Amino acid sequence: MTGKVLIVSPHPDDACFSLGGFILKNHEADITVWDVFSQQEYSVASSNETDAKEQIKREEEAAMQALGVSLVMDDLPEAGLRGYARLSDILNFSFADFKEKQLGEKVYDRFDYLVEKINPDIIFIPLGCGAHVDHLITREVVLDWRHSQRKNVRLFLYEELPYGLNKAWMNQTLESCPCKLKESFIEIDGFTQRKAEIMSLYKSQIKDREIRAVITHSGSIIQGHNIERIWEAVI
Repeated sequence: MTGKVLIVSPHPDDACFSLGGFILKNHEADITVWDVFSQQEYSVASSNETDAKEQIKREEEAAMQALGVSLVMDDLPEAGLRGYARLSDILNFSFADFKEKQLGEKVYDRFDYLVEKINPDIIFIPLGCGAHVDHLITREVVLDWRHSQRKNVRLFLYEELPYGLNKAWMNQTLESCPCKLKESFIEIDGFTQRKAEIMSLYKSQIKDREIRAVITHSGSIIQGHNIERIWEAVI
């Protein structure tokens, strides 16, 4: 793979969990990961909000170093820190209820600045599986940017893991996606073990059984191969 790559990661861990094999396979490429909502309190390991915020940042920095990519970490707060009190409000979100116009504009401006600075040839954005509000914001911002700027850049949507393990969510997301999609696969044979090792750095975000489920999923879609799924946004 040639050219510069920008991976838009709604939170620390999304890029690694979903495209870790792709990154490892293309370790010589110029890849930048942009964490949009890097200020987060969610943790499976700590009930202390301050500790959780710092731990995920340390984990993300360690994982991105292990993957060998550049990291841009914006300090925007995740949904739970913006008043979304219940998980049911965060997942299965509908933009009919969207009331964060200023936040969307801020994400748009930061993305536009980053693209001008990096000048990527390929951009990866989340598919929106599970309809997590933060994932949908980042997806919609980039799709709006592409429509208005019409830059000559290839745009791919990636299957967020572990959300993508839920087939009902995946089917619903693919049916409701606001752009035309062309499915393709990234073969990651030979890279799954290393991907699992790097995923295990996220002690505050994922458990061993979930890591095994993600790796098993990569080998369940095309018999005899391990893959990560992406869809190109067709103009």
